[in-house]
Amino acid sequence: MFIKQYPTDPLLIVDRDVLFIKNLSALLGSVKINNIIACQEGEESLAILAKRRVSLVLLDTKIRVHNHRALLNELHENFPETKIIAFTESSSIDDAIECMKLGVHDYFSKPPECGKLIVSIQNLIDQLELAKANTPAAKEQSPPHKPPLAKHDSSIIYAHQKMFELIDYTASVATSSHPVLITGETGVGKEVFANLIHKFSKRKGKLVAINISGLDENIITDTLFGHKKGAYTNADSERKGLIEEASGGTLFLDEIGDLNPSSQLKLLRLIQENEYYPLGYDRPKYSTARIVTATNQDLKERMQSGLLRKDLYYRLQTHEVQIPPLRERIDDVPLLVQHFAREYAKLYEREVPNFSHEALQQLMSYHYPGNVRELRSMVFDIIQTLPATTTHIESLHLRGKITTTDDRDKASASASLGFASDLFSKLTTLPHLKSVTNALIKEAMKRANHKQQRAASMIGITQQALSKRLKKEKTHELPLEKN
Repeated sequence: MFIKQYPTDPLLIVDRDVLFIKNLSALLGSVKINNIIACQEGEESLAILAKRRVSLVLLDTKIRVHNHRALLNELHENFPETKIIAFTESSSIDDAIECMKLGVHDYFSKPPECGKLIVSIQNLIDQLELAKANTPAAKEQSPPHKPPLAKHDSSIIYAHQKMFELIDYTASVATSSHPVLITGETGVGKEVFANLIHKFSKRKGKLVAINISGLDENIITDTLFGHKKGAYTNADSERKGLIEEASGGTLFLDEIGDLNPSSQLKLLRLIQENEYYPLGYDRPKYSTARIVTATNQDLKERMQSGLLRKDLYYRLQTHEVQIPPLRERIDDVPLLVQHFAREYAKLYEREVPNFSHEALQQLMSYHYPGNVRELRSMVFDIIQTLPATTTHIESLHLRGKITTTDDRDKASASASLGFASDLFSKLTTLPHLKSVTNALIKEAMKRANHKQQRAASMIGITQQALSKRLKKEKTHELPLEKN
């Protein structure tokens, strides 16, 4: 099958470290940048550039043979249309200034921060592809393939298509004054998105957050709305509530599904009328805070069960940001791993370790019931248990740290059989084997994000057998089960 290359003209990686080239190529591949060539020497890079057009050069400033200053000068003079991003093992400001003077468009110390590097590369590619598309010859042809850009914020670490679309949606609703409901499983990063919404909104006030879970009605009322001096016993002074503290900014209510009925009515009034009553006040105060809520519960189900007011539910989900679990965007794992490795290294003042391609593949085989939070803890644990001198983490270092798909399948085999037995016992007529098999394959492919090898492992067959079944299903050649 033909796979279209992107960008139109290739990226050239020039680096003496073969492992760095391999990891960087894998990182670029995770965001659909697959037109890549690489070399380890400055002279070789010039030979490549002399033979073919290159869109972007990713250059290590410590390459052998050719002095990097001379190489940068030569690139700038002879290939002015080629963009350059430089890597260095130093974080010196002087080095950065020197590189910029020599025509470098961006500059990163090693190992680079993956999210910001991807944004920089994609922005440059976007500029080049747009310029190419606007040439007279290109206008007569169909526009080139262009992946979505991480154009809003580089602090969110993502590569998967779903996340690009979600960031775009989040940015578009952030400037609205209506409530935003953030939903998703525990650990997916709901608070991160609340911060992102506040940042995109450009509100002058601050973000004020409170977790509703476990708080009784009195504490919630006092904390949110505040009270007047003497409103109740021991109320010795006036207290401003979080609503007032969030004036002109954002009020973030986490675990909103746990809000009690009385507080639900007060929150509804706040949303509808922008007014509230602190304890002891007989006149309302008015709020200018934007309401953002989050939950890992099914609020529609709670509404249908009578645990959540219908009018409040429909107010809360005017805009809804649904964050997918990590298992549905497994392509984000390599970026997140490197981000957490850098975070750990900065926290404990040690060198940032690199994860090998094999180690990253092993981490991508895990289901992550605890989502991004679980991955972060896992990376910290892996690095913590290794000597500080370890700079390259291989798959052998992960032994005992994660449960692979195969391990999970073996551990849950008896439970799955019991579930299947119970399921079929409730049916008056049994389904055809073909329909059950096709449904199982479809679900496995969905859970594996359409990665055949991973899906095959989930249902206990080889990748070749799965591929054969998928091809037959596509051409309607799956044999019918005889009655």
